[in-house]
Amino acid sequence: MQDLDGRVTLSHNRVIGRMAGLRAAWHFPENGPLGYLSGRRPVLTIAVHDAAIIFGMDVRRS
Repeated sequence: MQDLDGRVTLSHNRVIGRMAGLRAAWHFPENGPLGYLSGRRPVLTIAVHDAAIIFGMDVRRS
């Protein structure tokens, strides 16, 4: 969703691919732009293999 020239535009996109679970760890410096994530763990981490993305399948403008 974005505001384009004063009109709100909502665009639905589709991602097609094979999903798999992963393990990940975050390491962000406390004083960096993502410092609020320092010491936290991801809730969910997934990989999408052989992915294709279709943009703008259903676009709505107000």
